[in-house]
Amino acid sequence: MIKIKIRFLGGCDGIGKSAVLLDNTVLDYGLQTSKEDPFPLKADCDHAIISHGHLDHCGAVPALKGVSDIYMTAPTGDFMRLLAEDTIRLNEKWKNRMIYSMEDLTMAMAKIRNVSYEEPFFIGDQRCTLINAGHIVGSSSILVEGDIDIFYSSDVNTIDTKMAEGAKDFPHADVGIVESTYFGTNHSPREELEEKFADSVKETIEKRGNVIIPCFAINRTQEILIMLEEKGISPFLDGMGVEATKIILGHPEFAKDPSALKKAFDNATLVNRKNRREVFSEPSVIVTTAGMMNGGPVINYLKKIYKDPKSKLILTGYQVEGTNGRMVMEKGLIRLNKDIVKIENDVEQYDFSSHSGDKELKEMAKDLSDKGATLFFTIHGEREKNEAFSAWIREEIGCDANAPNTGDTYTIS
Repeated sequence: MIKIKIRFLGGCDGIGKSAVLLDNTVLDYGLQTSKEDPFPLKADCDHAIISHGHLDHCGAVPALKGVSDIYMTAPTGDFMRLLAEDTIRLNEKWKNRMIYSMEDLTMAMAKIRNVSYEEPFFIGDQRCTLINAGHIVGSSSILVEGDIDIFYSSDVNTIDTKMAEGAKDFPHADVGIVESTYFGTNHSPREELEEKFADSVKETIEKRGNVIIPCFAINRTQEILIMLEEKGISPFLDGMGVEATKIILGHPEFAKDPSALKKAFDNATLVNRKNRREVFSEPSVIVTTAGMMNGGPVINYLKKIYKDPKSKLILTGYQVEGTNGRMVMEKGLIRLNKDIVKIENDVEQYDFSSHSGDKELKEMAKDLSDKGATLFFTIHGEREKNEAFSAWIREEIGCDANAPNTGDTYTIS
Protein backbone atom coordinates (compact mmCIF):
# COMPACT_ATOMS: atom_id res chain seq x y z
CA MET A 1 0.00 0.00 0.00
CA ILE A 2 1.27 3.46 -0.93
CA LYS A 3 1.78 5.70 2.09
CA ILE A 4 3.08 9.21 2.64
CA LYS A 5 3.99 10.78 5.97
CA ILE A 6 3.06 14.37 6.71
CA ARG A 7 4.69 15.89 9.79
CA PHE A 8 3.87 19.38 10.97
CA LEU A 9 7.04 21.08 12.20
CA GLY A 10 5.57 24.53 12.91
CA GLY A 11 2.87 27.02 12.04
CA CYS A 12 0.15 25.14 13.93
CA ASP A 13 -0.33 27.36 16.96
CA GLY A 14 -0.25 30.86 15.51
CA ILE A 15 1.44 32.83 12.76
CA GLY A 16 5.12 31.94 12.47
CA LYS A 17 7.72 29.27 11.72
CA SER A 18 5.67 27.51 9.07
CA ALA A 19 7.11 24.13 8.08
CA VAL A 20 5.49 20.93 6.78
CA LEU A 21 7.50 17.78 6.10
CA LEU A 22 6.32 15.46 3.31
CA ASP A 23 8.48 12.35 3.60
CA ASN A 24 11.94 13.82 2.78
CA THR A 25 10.82 17.21 1.42
CA VAL A 26 10.04 20.20 3.63
CA LEU A 27 7.54 22.80 2.46
CA ASP A 28 8.63 26.13 3.96
CA TYR A 29 10.96 26.61 6.91
CA GLY A 30 10.27 29.90 8.68
CA LEU A 31 11.17 31.81 11.80
CA GLN A 32 9.05 33.34 14.56
CA THR A 33 11.35 35.94 16.03
CA SER A 34 8.87 37.13 18.67
CA LYS A 35 9.17 33.77 20.45
CA GLU A 36 11.95 32.52 22.71
CA ASP A 37 12.44 29.54 20.40
CA PRO A 38 12.25 30.95 16.87
CA PHE A 39 12.72 27.70 14.94
CA PRO A 40 10.35 25.03 13.68
CA LEU A 41 11.13 21.47 14.72
CA LYS A 42 14.22 20.00 13.10
CA ALA A 43 13.70 18.91 9.50
CA ASP A 44 15.54 15.76 8.49
CA CYS A 45 15.11 16.12 4.75
CA ASP A 46 16.91 16.16 1.42
CA HIS A 47 14.83 18.78 -0.37
CA ALA A 48 12.99 22.03 0.36
CA ILE A 49 10.32 23.96 -1.50
CA ILE A 50 9.74 27.53 -0.29
CA SER A 51 6.43 29.22 -1.01
CA HIS A 52 7.38 32.88 -0.60
CA GLY A 53 9.70 35.49 0.84
CA HIS A 54 8.22 36.30 4.24
CA LEU A 55 10.24 35.58 7.38
CA ASP A 56 7.67 33.16 8.82
CA HIS A 57 8.01 30.96 5.73
CA CYS A 58 11.65 31.29 4.62
CA GLY A 59 13.54 32.77 7.57
CA ALA A 60 15.05 29.51 8.87
CA VAL A 61 16.08 28.05 5.50
CA PRO A 62 19.83 28.71 6.07
CA ALA A 63 19.61 26.28 9.00
CA LEU A 64 18.69 23.43 6.60
CA LYS A 65 22.28 22.34 6.16
CA GLY A 66 21.48 18.82 4.98
CA VAL A 67 19.33 19.63 1.96
CA SER A 68 20.68 19.18 -1.55
CA ASP A 69 18.33 21.59 -3.32
CA ILE A 70 15.87 24.38 -2.48
CA TYR A 71 13.13 25.27 -4.96
CA MET A 72 11.44 28.69 -5.14
CA THR A 73 10.68 31.56 -7.50
CA ALA A 74 13.44 34.06 -8.27
CA PRO A 75 11.94 36.94 -6.22
CA THR A 76 11.53 34.60 -3.23
CA GLY A 77 15.24 33.79 -3.34
CA ASP A 78 16.19 37.47 -3.29
CA PHE A 79 13.72 38.20 -0.47
CA MET A 80 15.09 35.27 1.53
CA ARG A 81 18.62 36.62 1.25
CA LEU A 82 17.49 40.11 2.30
CA LEU A 83 15.63 38.82 5.36
CA ALA A 84 18.37 36.40 6.40
CA GLU A 85 21.07 39.06 6.18
CA ASP A 86 18.96 41.31 8.39
CA THR A 87 18.39 38.48 10.87
CA ILE A 88 22.13 37.83 11.11
CA ARG A 89 22.85 41.55 11.53
CA LEU A 90 20.29 41.92 14.32
CA ASN A 91 21.60 38.88 16.17
CA GLU A 92 25.13 40.29 16.02
CA LYS A 93 23.95 43.73 17.15
CA TRP A 94 21.92 42.55 20.15
CA LYS A 95 24.19 39.58 20.90
CA ASN A 96 21.22 37.20 20.80
CA ARG A 97 21.64 33.47 20.29
CA MET A 98 23.19 32.93 16.87
CA ILE A 99 20.45 31.64 14.61
CA TYR A 100 22.76 30.92 11.68
CA SER A 101 25.83 32.43 10.09
CA MET A 102 26.57 34.27 6.87
CA GLU A 103 28.38 31.13 5.73
CA ASP A 104 25.18 29.13 6.26
CA LEU A 105 23.29 31.66 4.17
CA THR A 106 25.86 31.54 1.37
CA MET A 107 25.60 27.75 1.28
CA ALA A 108 21.79 27.89 1.19
CA MET A 109 21.76 30.43 -1.65
CA ALA A 110 23.99 28.13 -3.71
CA LYS A 111 21.39 25.36 -3.44
CA ILE A 112 18.48 27.44 -4.75
CA ARG A 113 16.82 26.26 -7.94
CA ASN A 114 14.66 29.05 -9.39
CA VAL A 115 11.33 27.85 -10.76
CA SER A 116 8.61 29.77 -12.61
CA TYR A 117 4.88 29.36 -12.08
CA GLU A 118 3.36 26.27 -13.70
CA GLU A 119 6.86 24.93 -14.54
CA PRO A 120 6.90 21.33 -13.24
CA PHE A 121 10.00 19.89 -11.58
CA PHE A 122 10.59 16.45 -10.11
CA ILE A 123 11.76 15.31 -6.71
CA GLY A 124 12.16 11.59 -7.12
CA ASP A 125 8.89 10.29 -8.55
CA GLN A 126 6.91 13.31 -7.34
CA ARG A 127 5.91 16.00 -9.81
CA CYS A 128 5.98 19.44 -8.13
CA THR A 129 4.50 22.69 -9.37
CA LEU A 130 4.50 26.24 -8.01
CA ILE A 131 1.16 28.00 -8.57
CA ASN A 132 0.59 31.75 -8.18
CA ALA A 133 -0.82 32.23 -4.67
CA GLY A 134 -1.72 35.92 -5.10
CA HIS A 135 -0.23 36.74 -1.68
CA ILE A 136 2.91 38.74 -2.50
CA VAL A 137 5.21 39.12 -5.49
CA GLY A 138 6.60 35.68 -6.33
CA SER A 139 4.44 33.83 -3.79
CA SER A 140 3.35 30.27 -4.52
CA SER A 141 1.04 27.54 -3.49
CA ILE A 142 2.71 24.16 -3.90
CA LEU A 143 1.25 21.10 -5.63
CA VAL A 144 3.04 17.78 -5.06
CA GLU A 145 1.71 15.02 -7.29
CA GLY A 146 2.43 11.32 -6.95
CA ASP A 147 0.46 8.33 -5.76
CA ILE A 148 -1.20 10.84 -3.41
CA ASP A 149 -1.59 14.44 -4.60
CA ILE A 150 -1.08 17.14 -1.97
CA PHE A 151 -1.92 20.85 -2.29
CA TYR A 152 -0.24 23.25 0.16
CA SER A 153 -1.90 26.64 -0.07
CA SER A 154 0.67 28.48 2.04
CA ASP A 155 -0.47 32.13 2.30
CA VAL A 156 -3.05 32.63 -0.41
CA ASN A 157 -5.18 35.48 -1.72
CA THR A 158 -7.79 35.23 -4.47
CA ILE A 159 -8.41 39.01 -4.58
CA ASP A 160 -6.29 41.22 -6.86
CA THR A 161 -4.15 43.79 -5.04
CA LYS A 162 -1.95 46.57 -6.35
CA MET A 163 1.08 44.26 -6.33
CA ALA A 164 -0.23 40.83 -7.28
CA GLU A 165 -2.99 39.20 -9.25
CA GLY A 166 -5.11 36.95 -7.07
CA ALA A 167 -4.96 33.17 -7.24
CA LYS A 168 -7.42 32.23 -9.96
CA ASP A 169 -7.81 28.46 -9.85
CA PHE A 170 -7.08 25.54 -7.58
CA PRO A 171 -5.90 22.15 -8.84
CA HIS A 172 -7.01 18.60 -8.26
CA ALA A 173 -5.52 17.16 -5.08
CA ASP A 174 -6.35 14.38 -2.63
CA VAL A 175 -5.16 16.35 0.41
CA GLY A 176 -5.37 20.08 1.11
CA ILE A 177 -3.06 21.76 3.65
CA VAL A 178 -4.61 25.21 3.94
CA GLU A 179 -4.14 28.40 5.91
CA SER A 180 -6.67 29.68 8.48
CA THR A 181 -5.29 33.16 9.16
CA TYR A 182 -8.51 35.10 8.61
CA PHE A 183 -11.09 32.35 9.05
CA GLY A 184 -14.18 33.99 10.56
CA THR A 185 -13.19 37.48 9.36
CA ASN A 186 -14.09 39.09 6.05
CA HIS A 187 -12.03 41.96 4.67
CA SER A 188 -13.57 45.33 3.90
CA PRO A 189 -13.90 46.30 0.21
CA ARG A 190 -10.45 47.38 -0.93
CA GLU A 191 -11.34 50.62 -2.73
CA GLU A 192 -13.41 51.86 0.21
CA LEU A 193 -10.55 51.13 2.60
CA GLU A 194 -8.01 52.92 0.42
CA GLU A 195 -10.18 56.06 0.36
CA LYS A 196 -10.49 56.11 4.15
CA PHE A 197 -6.74 55.56 4.50
CA ALA A 198 -5.85 58.43 2.15
CA ASP A 199 -8.37 60.77 3.79
CA SER A 200 -6.90 60.01 7.22
CA VAL A 201 -3.36 60.73 6.04
CA LYS A 202 -4.37 64.04 4.42
CA GLU A 203 -6.35 65.11 7.48
CA THR A 204 -3.33 64.58 9.75
CA ILE A 205 -1.02 66.54 7.47
CA GLU A 206 -3.53 69.40 7.32
CA LYS A 207 -3.45 69.52 11.14
CA ARG A 208 0.36 69.87 10.96
CA GLY A 209 0.94 66.39 12.35
CA ASN A 210 3.16 63.55 11.17
CA VAL A 211 1.95 60.16 9.98
CA ILE A 212 4.01 57.07 10.77
CA ILE A 213 3.09 54.03 8.67
CA PRO A 214 5.01 50.93 9.77
CA CYS A 215 4.87 48.34 7.00
CA PHE A 216 6.07 44.88 6.16
CA ALA A 217 9.04 45.57 3.91
CA ILE A 218 8.01 43.07 1.27
CA ASN A 219 4.82 43.80 -0.70
CA ARG A 220 2.98 45.95 1.88
CA THR A 221 5.45 48.83 1.66
CA GLN A 222 5.11 48.83 -2.13
CA GLU A 223 1.30 48.74 -1.99
CA ILE A 224 1.24 51.71 0.38
CA LEU A 225 3.63 53.67 -1.84
CA ILE A 226 1.33 53.14 -4.82
CA MET A 227 -1.77 54.12 -2.81
CA LEU A 228 -0.12 57.33 -1.63
CA GLU A 229 1.18 58.22 -5.08
CA GLU A 230 -2.28 57.75 -6.59
CA LYS A 231 -3.65 60.26 -4.06
CA GLY A 232 -0.91 62.80 -4.73
CA ILE A 233 0.90 62.21 -1.44
CA SER A 234 4.72 62.16 -1.45
CA PRO A 235 6.05 60.12 1.48
CA PHE A 236 9.43 59.52 3.02
CA LEU A 237 10.63 55.90 2.76
CA ASP A 238 13.01 54.32 5.25
CA GLY A 239 14.15 50.82 6.10
CA MET A 240 14.26 47.46 4.37
CA GLY A 241 11.38 48.44 2.09
CA VAL A 242 13.85 50.35 -0.08
CA GLU A 243 15.86 47.25 -0.95
CA ALA A 244 12.70 45.12 -1.23
CA THR A 245 11.30 47.57 -3.79
CA LYS A 246 14.48 47.34 -5.83
CA ILE A 247 14.21 43.54 -5.77
CA ILE A 248 10.64 43.64 -7.08
CA LEU A 249 11.58 46.10 -9.82
CA GLY A 250 14.32 43.63 -10.78
CA HIS A 251 11.66 40.96 -11.39
CA PRO A 252 8.96 42.92 -13.25
CA GLU A 253 7.41 39.76 -14.73
CA PHE A 254 6.17 38.77 -11.25
CA ALA A 255 4.61 42.15 -10.35
CA LYS A 256 1.08 43.13 -11.37
CA ASP A 257 2.03 46.68 -12.47
CA PRO A 258 5.77 47.35 -12.22
CA SER A 259 5.43 50.76 -13.92
CA ALA A 260 3.06 51.95 -11.18
CA LEU A 261 5.55 50.81 -8.56
CA LYS A 262 8.44 52.53 -10.31
CA LYS A 263 6.45 55.79 -10.44
CA ALA A 264 5.53 55.54 -6.74
CA PHE A 265 9.10 54.69 -5.73
CA ASP A 266 10.45 57.67 -7.66
CA ASN A 267 7.84 59.85 -5.90
CA ALA A 268 9.16 58.90 -2.45
CA THR A 269 12.06 60.58 -0.64
CA LEU A 270 14.53 57.96 0.57
CA VAL A 271 15.77 58.33 4.13
CA ASN A 272 18.70 56.82 6.01
CA ARG A 273 20.24 57.24 9.45
CA LYS A 274 22.06 60.41 8.44
CA ASN A 275 19.04 62.43 7.34
CA ARG A 276 16.19 61.10 9.54
CA ARG A 277 16.04 64.39 11.47
CA GLU A 278 15.06 66.23 8.30
CA VAL A 279 11.83 64.25 8.12
CA PHE A 280 10.28 66.26 10.95
CA SER A 281 11.15 69.69 9.56
CA GLU A 282 7.57 69.85 8.25
CA PRO A 283 4.39 67.74 8.46
CA SER A 284 5.28 64.44 6.80
CA VAL A 285 4.29 60.88 5.96
CA ILE A 286 6.86 58.23 6.80
CA VAL A 287 6.60 54.70 5.45
CA THR A 288 9.04 52.50 7.30
CA THR A 289 9.77 49.10 8.79
CA ALA A 290 9.00 47.04 10.80
CA GLY A 291 5.35 46.20 10.21
CA MET A 292 4.72 44.94 13.75
CA MET A 293 7.07 47.50 15.33
CA ASN A 294 9.33 44.98 17.03
CA GLY A 295 12.35 46.89 15.81
CA GLY A 296 13.56 48.79 12.78
CA PRO A 297 13.54 52.52 12.00
CA VAL A 298 9.93 52.90 13.16
CA ILE A 299 11.16 52.87 16.77
CA ASN A 300 13.32 55.96 16.12
CA TYR A 301 10.39 57.83 14.59
CA LEU A 302 7.97 56.89 17.35
CA LYS A 303 10.39 58.16 19.99
CA LYS A 304 10.02 61.59 18.38
CA ILE A 305 6.24 61.74 18.10
CA TYR A 306 4.56 59.35 20.55
CA LYS A 307 3.55 62.28 22.80
CA ASP A 308 2.19 64.42 19.95
CA PRO A 309 -1.63 64.20 19.78
CA LYS A 310 -1.63 65.85 16.33
CA SER A 311 0.36 62.96 14.85
CA LYS A 312 -0.92 59.55 13.89
CA LEU A 313 0.25 55.95 13.81
CA ILE A 314 -1.35 53.91 11.04
CA LEU A 315 -1.01 50.12 11.06
CA THR A 316 -1.61 48.34 7.76
CA GLY A 317 -1.28 44.66 8.56
CA TYR A 318 -1.83 41.76 10.91
CA GLN A 319 -0.30 42.18 14.38
CA VAL A 320 0.86 38.87 15.84
CA GLU A 321 0.33 38.17 19.53
CA GLY A 322 3.35 39.24 21.58
CA THR A 323 4.42 42.03 19.22
CA ASN A 324 4.58 45.78 19.80
CA GLY A 325 1.80 46.23 17.29
CA ARG A 326 -0.58 43.94 19.15
CA MET A 327 0.22 45.72 22.44
CA VAL A 328 -0.52 49.10 20.85
CA MET A 329 -3.86 47.89 19.51
CA GLU A 330 -4.97 46.21 22.74
CA LYS A 331 -3.48 48.47 25.44
CA GLY A 332 -2.33 51.72 23.83
CA LEU A 333 1.20 50.96 25.05
CA ILE A 334 4.43 50.48 23.13
CA ARG A 335 7.94 49.33 23.98
CA LEU A 336 10.53 51.83 22.79
CA ASN A 337 13.77 49.97 23.40
CA LYS A 338 13.72 49.33 27.17
CA ASP A 339 10.76 51.55 28.11
CA ILE A 340 7.07 50.78 27.81
CA VAL A 341 5.19 54.04 27.26
CA LYS A 342 1.65 55.19 26.59
CA ILE A 343 1.23 56.35 23.01
CA GLU A 344 -0.66 59.64 22.78
CA ASN A 345 -1.07 59.69 18.99
CA ASP A 346 -4.23 58.50 17.34
CA VAL A 347 -3.75 54.87 16.30
CA GLU A 348 -5.61 53.45 13.32
CA GLN A 349 -5.49 50.05 11.66
CA TYR A 350 -6.42 49.34 8.05
CA ASP A 351 -6.89 45.76 6.95
CA PHE A 352 -4.84 45.82 3.75
CA SER A 353 -4.42 42.10 4.04
CA SER A 354 -2.76 40.00 1.36
CA HIS A 355 -4.49 36.89 2.76
CA SER A 356 -7.86 35.48 1.79
CA GLY A 357 -10.68 36.37 4.15
CA ASP A 358 -13.33 34.03 5.51
CA LYS A 359 -15.43 34.00 2.33
CA GLU A 360 -12.47 33.22 0.10
CA LEU A 361 -11.07 30.53 2.42
CA LYS A 362 -14.40 28.71 2.39
CA GLU A 363 -14.61 29.00 -1.40
CA MET A 364 -11.08 27.54 -1.70
CA ALA A 365 -11.97 24.56 0.51
CA LYS A 366 -15.17 23.93 -1.49
CA ASP A 367 -13.28 24.19 -4.78
CA LEU A 368 -10.61 21.74 -3.62
CA SER A 369 -13.30 19.35 -2.40
CA ASP A 370 -15.16 19.57 -5.71
CA LYS A 371 -11.93 18.66 -7.49
CA GLY A 372 -11.28 15.58 -5.37
CA ALA A 373 -9.82 16.57 -1.99
CA THR A 374 -11.18 14.36 0.80
CA LEU A 375 -8.80 15.31 3.61
CA PHE A 376 -7.79 18.74 4.90
CA PHE A 377 -5.31 20.09 7.43
CA THR A 378 -5.82 23.66 8.70
CA ILE A 379 -2.73 25.59 9.83
CA HIS A 380 -1.21 29.10 9.90
CA GLY A 381 -3.81 30.62 12.20
CA GLU A 382 -4.35 31.20 15.87
CA ARG A 383 -5.31 27.91 17.47
CA GLU A 384 -9.03 28.58 17.67
CA LYS A 385 -9.16 29.58 13.98
CA ASN A 386 -7.42 26.39 12.86
CA GLU A 387 -9.89 24.33 14.86
CA ALA A 388 -12.91 26.34 13.71
CA PHE A 389 -11.95 26.02 10.03
CA SER A 390 -11.51 22.25 10.40
CA ALA A 391 -14.91 22.00 12.10
CA TRP A 392 -16.51 24.02 9.28
CA ILE A 393 -14.98 21.77 6.62
CA ARG A 394 -16.26 18.64 8.37
CA GLU A 395 -19.74 20.04 8.95
CA GLU A 396 -20.35 22.02 5.75
CA ILE A 397 -18.37 20.13 3.13
CA GLY A 398 -18.36 16.66 4.64
CA CYS A 399 -14.62 16.06 4.29
CA ASP A 400 -12.28 14.81 6.96
CA ALA A 401 -10.34 17.74 8.48
CA ASN A 402 -7.78 18.18 11.24
CA ALA A 403 -6.12 21.09 13.01
CA PRO A 404 -2.74 19.51 13.79
CA ASN A 405 -0.47 20.41 16.66
CA THR A 406 3.22 21.06 16.13
CA GLY A 407 4.98 17.70 16.02
CA ASP A 408 1.94 15.72 14.87
CA THR A 409 2.58 13.11 12.17
CA TYR A 410 -0.11 11.68 9.89
CA THR A 411 0.34 8.68 7.60
CA ILE A 412 -1.84 9.01 4.50
CA SER A 413 -2.67 5.99 2.35
